[in-house]
Amino acid sequence: MPFYTIPSLVSGIFLLGLGVFVLSRNPRSLINWSFAVTLIGSAIMEFSLFMLLLTKSLIWTKIALLGLGLIPGSLVIFSVTFSRRNFQDAFKQWKFVIGGILGLSLWFLYLGLSGALLTKTTQLSLSQFEIYKVQPAGNYFCIFLLLGIVFVLYNLENTYRNASGAIQWTIKYLVIGIFAAVFFHIFLISYMLLYKIIRVEYFVAEAVIMLIAGVLMAFSLVRHRLMDTDVFISRQIVYNSLVLFVTGAYLITIAAVGYLVKYRLIHQEVTQFLVAEIFMYVAVIGMILLLLSEEVRRRVERYISKHFYKHKYEYDEVWIAFTRGIGSKISLDELLPQLVNSVQEILNTKRVFIFLHDEGGQQLVLRASSVLLKTPFTIPMSSQFISYLQQTQTPQVDISAFKHTTELQAIYQEQHELFETLAIALCVPLRITDNFIGILAVGAEQTGEAYAREDYDLLYTIGIQAASAILNARLSENLSQARALETFHKFSAFILHDLKNAVQNLSFVVHNAPEYLDEPEFRADAIEAISDTVTRMNAMITKLSAVPEKLELQLVDTRLESFIADTLKKSKVSKLDHLTIQVEGVDPTLVVPLDYHLFQSVLLNLLSNAAESMSDHGEIGIRVGRVDQAVAITVADTGCGISQDRLSTLFVPFKSTKRKGLGIGLYQCKTIVEAHGGKISVDSDVQRGTAFRIELPL
Repeated sequence: MPFYTIPSLVSGIFLLGLGVFVLSRNPRSLINWSFAVTLIGSAIMEFSLFMLLLTKSLIWTKIALLGLGLIPGSLVIFSVTFSRRNFQDAFKQWKFVIGGILGLSLWFLYLGLSGALLTKTTQLSLSQFEIYKVQPAGNYFCIFLLLGIVFVLYNLENTYRNASGAIQWTIKYLVIGIFAAVFFHIFLISYMLLYKIIRVEYFVAEAVIMLIAGVLMAFSLVRHRLMDTDVFISRQIVYNSLVLFVTGAYLITIAAVGYLVKYRLIHQEVTQFLVAEIFMYVAVIGMILLLLSEEVRRRVERYISKHFYKHKYEYDEVWIAFTRGIGSKISLDELLPQLVNSVQEILNTKRVFIFLHDEGGQQLVLRASSVLLKTPFTIPMSSQFISYLQQTQTPQVDISAFKHTTELQAIYQEQHELFETLAIALCVPLRITDNFIGILAVGAEQTGEAYAREDYDLLYTIGIQAASAILNARLSENLSQARALETFHKFSAFILHDLKNAVQNLSFVVHNAPEYLDEPEFRADAIEAISDTVTRMNAMITKLSAVPEKLELQLVDTRLESFIADTLKKSKVSKLDHLTIQVEGVDPTLVVPLDYHLFQSVLLNLLSNAAESMSDHGEIGIRVGRVDQAVAITVADTGCGISQDRLSTLFVPFKSTKRKGLGIGLYQCKTIVEAHGGKISVDSDVQRGTAFRIELPL
C-alpha cells in the first residue's frame, strides 16, 4: 500500500468513529443526527478516496460523491440547530432553504452516480496522478457547494459570536475544526471552478486537513461534553459577519492567483505546491485560533479605543446593552447571573463578584460569581470596609490604593484574605442614596492593562443601576410572596367553609341522634354522613399540612433499602396494574439519617406524581447511588413530561402543573429535603418523561 494513501484511510476511520460517538451521545437528538450524518458522509468520502488512490478505479469517485451528497443538507441542519435553545424556531425559519438544499443534494447525487459531474481524462499530473475534468453540471454542483458552505459558516459564526464567554470556550475548537475543514474545501471548489479539473493528489492534502479538523472537533466533543449547549442568536450580528468578508477576500485572492498562473507568472512543481499548501493551511488554522482568541480580540479593541478614539467606551451603546440585558429580569436568580455576564463583557474581566445582605442583615454573602469557589465568602456588616463604603460619598474603588494609602491600609489589612484570594482589583458599593445593599467587585482586566479613571466612573455608575435593579427584583419577589399569601388566605377561607359544612353535618347527626338513634335507617344515614365527613376532613388536613411553617426533624439512622420497600408497600402506585416499578442500585448496607415519616411523604408524593403522568402503560424507576459524601435518589418516569416554561416554577407554592392541583406537593418535598440538608432538582422532556433527583448528605 503506497504511503500517500494512508492519510485518507486514517482520516476515514477516525471520522467514522467520531460520527458513531456523536450519535451515541443522544440518538434522539436532531442536532446529534445531523452532525453524525455529516461525519459519516465525510468518512465515506475519505475511504472512497483512499480506494481511488489505491486502485484508480472510476467507481470510487461515484461512491465518494455519494458520501459528499450526505454532507450539505446534514451540515446545514446542524449549523441552524447547534447550540441554540430555540433551535425548533430556527429550523422552521429556514425550512424552505433546508428543503431546497436537501432536494438539490439528491439531484446532484443522481447526476454524480450517472457520471454527469466528472469525467476521467487520459492526462496525468507531474506526480503521475489522474486528473478528472469537471463537466458543466459539475460547475453548478461546485457553486451549490460553495453557497452551502457560506451559509453554514455564517450560521456557525453567529452562534459563536452570540455565545457567552464560557460557552465560547466550550465550542471554540469544534467551530474551528468545522471552519478548517470547509475553508479547505472552498479552496478545492474554487480550484475546480477556475481550472475545470480536479487533481487526485489534492485529496492527500485534503485527508491531512480533515484529520486535523477531526482532532479539533473531537477535543471539544470529548472534553467539554458538547451537544447540549444553548445560545440565543441576535439579529444585529448580521451586520457584523466575518465569514462573508473572509470568504469573499479568499475567492478574490484565488482569482488573482489564477490569472498569475494563467499568464505564467507563477511556476511551481506539484510536490512543492502540495507541501506548501498543507503548511499554509496549518498556518491559517493557527491564525484563526488567534483571531477567535478573546484576549487577542480585546487587545485589538483596546488598542483602537486608546489610539483612535477620545473615549475608551461608546457609552450610549454600553448603557443600552446593559439596561436591555437586565431590564427583563424580574427575579434575583435571573438578574444576578446577567449582571455578572454584563460586567464581564463591558470591563473585559474574567472575575466578577456580587455580595448582598444575608437574611439576617448581619453580613454580606457572595450571591453571584463568574468563577467557581470551593469556600463561601462573607463580609461582616460591622467591618471597617463596610463602614467606609457606607459612610463615604465617593469611595475609592481601586483596591491597590487601599494598600498604598496610609488612611486606608487598616481596611486592606482587615480584608487582605478576601482581596487576595478573589484577586479583586476594583470594588464599588451597590447603593441608592442611603440604601446600601451590597458590593460589586471585579478582577483584573484580561489583557493585563491597568484600569483607568474611565473604568472607575463606569463601574460606579453600573453599581448604582445594578442596585436599583436588585431592589426592584426583591420588591417583585416580595410582591409575589404577598400574592401567594393572599392566595393562601383565600384557600384557607375555602377550607374553613368546607369545615363549617362538615361541622353542620355532624351537628345534624348529634342533634337528631337522641330521637332517631334506634331506627336502622337513621343509623345507616348517620354512619354514611360521619364517614363522608371524615374523608373530606382528612383530605383538607392533608392539604393544609402540606405547607409547613417550620420543620422539626426527628432524625433516625435508616437503612435505605428497607425504607424504599416500606414506602412502596404503603404507596397506592405499586398496586396499579398498568405501571411497572424498578428499583436499582440500592446498597443493603447504606444508612442515611432521615425523619422517617416526613421523608416518606416526599417519596410518596413523587411516586404519585409519576403515576399521574402516565395514563397508559409506563415505568417508574427508583435509582440510588453514592455521589462523593452524599447519596442520590432518583425517581424517574416515562410519562408526558413537563414543558421547559413550567420547570422554573415547579417548586414555587401555589403554582401547579395539574388542572386541579394546589401547587403544594412539590413545595412540601423541597422544604423537607432542604430541612435534611439536601437538595432536589428535576430534569424533564416533553413526551419522554421526568426525573426528580434528591441528594442527601451522609
